[in-house]
Amino acid sequence: MKMDCRTLADFLGMHFIYTYDNGWEYELYVKNSHTIDYRIHGGMVAGRWVKNQEVDLVQLIEGVFKITWTEPTGTDVALDFMPCEKRVHGMIFFPKLGT
Repeated sequence: MKMDCRTLADFLGMHFIYTYDNGWEYELYVKNSHTIDYRIHGGMVAGRWVKNQEVDLVQLIEGVFKITWTEPTGTDVALDFMPCEKRVHGMIFFPKLGT
């Protein structure tokens, strides 16, 4: 059965488990157009579970979606999802500590 994943309406409610090249494993649930839940299963903050994270979520083109947010720690996250291709591209920007 082929997944319908081209529109924003298709994307809302999707659940993903993905692993970065460095081995960090994440789980993310797209609750609605402005809220996600996510868990971190691997990496330096493994065990973290965040619910009701406010995000900016847009459809870039058919089948490609971007989710971005800034955490209270100042960490910025930008994720591009291509669910029809089973691909995720992500960048995490950690704040500089000290001067």
